[in-house]
Amino acid sequence: MARTKKVPAKETETKVVETKTISIDEFASSISAENGKLSWNGFDITVKPRLTMAEVSGFTAIVTDLSFDKDGSYVPEVYDFVIGLATVMMYTDLQLPKNVEDQYKLLTFTDLYCQITDMVDADQYSSIVQSALERIQNKERENADALRKQTADVINSVETLVKKIEDVFGGVDAEGMKGIAQALSTGKIDEEKIVEAVLKNKEPKKPTKVVSKK
Repeated sequence: MARTKKVPAKETETKVVETKTISIDEFASSISAENGKLSWNGFDITVKPRLTMAEVSGFTAIVTDLSFDKDGSYVPEVYDFVIGLATVMMYTDLQLPKNVEDQYKLLTFTDLYCQITDMVDADQYSSIVQSALERIQNKERENADALRKQTADVINSVETLVKKIEDVFGGVDAEGMKGIAQALSTGKIDEEKIVEAVLKNKEPKKPTKVVSKK
């Protein structure tokens, strides 16, 4: 009968892996991305992949401010251009031409804008553009509300003036109306001038004659 040789069991080594604990502040600070380098038509351009919170606000402010004319009306035809303008200004170190038409040609008729946006954080960029659009819509509503209030104030002012004129015009005869017209023709018409002219030419009311009964 063959004997079975017993082999001693190997001891299992237990390795202790040390883990480093970091704070949430340290973790947040470690979230970063290196700037990219874009070589475009002989220009070496530095491109930031992400914007800070302050830079995001700056981006949306540029787009909003440049999308309205001096009268406060939205100009939709410049929207794509100002989006490109804000993108170059906030994401790169490229110095754009001073002439607006040259800026427009550079951003509209070349692939510069596409080359830059291909290097940035797509999710953040999409969110920024959407925020800029919402900011424009909010400003449109604010401008419309302000215009409605201004119109209402003008109408109310005119109605008040009309009421005052109606109140003081009682008893003005033909000669009095002629005097009012002459007074108003001498200069700028305003509320005080109208009232003054009417009062000066208003026919005094005759006392009512009382007939005594016998």
